[in-house]
Amino acid sequence: MIRIITNRSKWDSCRLIFKQLQILTLPGQYVYSLLMLVNKSRECFLSNSNIHGRNTRYNLNLHLPTTNLKLVEKRVYYSAIKIFNHLPTEIKSLIEHPKLFKFEVRSFLLEHSLYSLDDYYRLTPNETYYTNTS
Repeated sequence: MIRIITNRSKWDSCRLIFKQLQILTLPGQYVYSLLMLVNKSRECFLSNSNIHGRNTRYNLNLHLPTTNLKLVEKRVYYSAIKIFNHLPTEIKSLIEHPKLFKFEVRSFLLEHSLYSLDDYYRLTPNETYYTNTS
């Protein structure tokens, strides 16, 4: 549909078109929705800094429960934690500021135009941070 709306050929990549139109891809929308769940229900998630008092490089990460069941790993709660933990540190640190967090997450996802969750997990969190300067 995006190609039809923008008069592009079927061979053109849509990644740049999604960026230009400021539209999240379906996988991008999924990641965004899970991160907004974490943002809204922050009290339901335990951070690593709540587990122990040491200031480590992963203290902003959410505590991922240990499990041997694939069924648990496919649930929204578990997926939301994994996706949040993969965010760049600069964005994770904004979790205490909901509006700013929401804005930066959306900017980050628009910049990267994800076509799959694998695209998201291939991003190196601290090397791919995008700062919105507009």
